[in-house]
Amino acid sequence: MNKCFGFPKREKLCGVTRVSHLFREGESFFAFPFKVVYLVSDSISQRNNNPELKVLFSVGKRYNKRAVARNLIKRRSREAFRLNKHCFYEKFGASGTFLTGREVWMALIYISKKEEDFLTIQHGIEKTLHILIESIEKRVDIPAGLAD
Repeated sequence: MNKCFGFPKREKLCGVTRVSHLFREGESFFAFPFKVVYLVSDSISQRNNNPELKVLFSVGKRYNKRAVARNLIKRRSREAFRLNKHCFYEKFGASGTFLTGREVWMALIYISKKEEDFLTIQHGIEKTLHILIESIEKRVDIPAGLAD
């Protein structure tokens, strides 16, 4: 069980090729105030047996014209993710699961037309992570009792 509440570089999705691959082949769903695009990578890492969740945060200019507002929303989103990512690692963190050594790439795209408060964003992140866990379990048809 990973109780680290940091947000290190290895959990940030970087690189043009990875991001374009995510948006080209990923699956998506909505969890207000976010649109979520995710993809489970096909390659298995030989150096790390634990699954990694790599995240990208995006806030568009269409409804949030000022950079100050966009940066505030991204800060709130990163903080909410940092505090709630443990539910993903508690579910899939043990070695021996189907995600062993794989990476899960996720883009969180802010879609609300107004600047939401931290509690609304945090609730959206929690809902996003629970939907992500359920969809990954359905994708590989794991019985609910065995994934624990």
